[in-house]
This record gives sequence, structure tokens and C-alpha cells, in this order.
Amino acid sequence: MEATTRDYILFLMKYIKNLDAENMALKSLLMSHPDSRTRLGWESRLQELMDDPTCKRAIDAKFDPHIDKIMKALDDREAFAALLRTPTKGLPN
Repeated sequence: MEATTRDYILFLMKYIKNLDAENMALKSLLMSHPDSRTRLGWESRLQELMDDPTCKRAIDAKFDPHIDKIMKALDDREAFAALLRTPTKGLPN
């Protein structure tokens, strides 16, 4: 795998790791909030956002290019590996 692809994937994984930690902290804060309406309001708002086609398009636009880039890098790697496994002895140059 190319160094730039490897660095890119590492950056994304660290970014996701940080977002997950932030998400857990926010959930913990909301779940321990003394007013249950706050927690229910957050859960309701989250569901509204997940069901909203405009929000879904925005999330897709944010993440799909990165997913496509990673998948292309993996496909390219597999194609290159297949070429390396192809015997060349006796074939014209």
C-alpha cells in the first residue's frame, strides 16, 4: 500500500476514534442529566436527523468520498497483487 494511502487511512481511523470518544462523552452527559426530557429530546432529535433525507445526503456527501477513496486503494492493491502473481516466464516482453 502506498504511504499516502496508508497515512490517509490512519488519519481517518484516528478521526473516527476521536469522534467515537466525543460521542460517548456526550451520551454519558445526556444519560446522567437530571432532566429526563433533555435525554428524550436528544434521542428524538437524533432520530429525526437520521430519518431526514437532507441530513442523510449531507452525511453521505461528507463520508462517501473518503469511503470511495479507501475502496479504490484496496481494489488497486488487489489488482497489483494479482499482476505480481501472474507468471511472466516465457512471455514476450
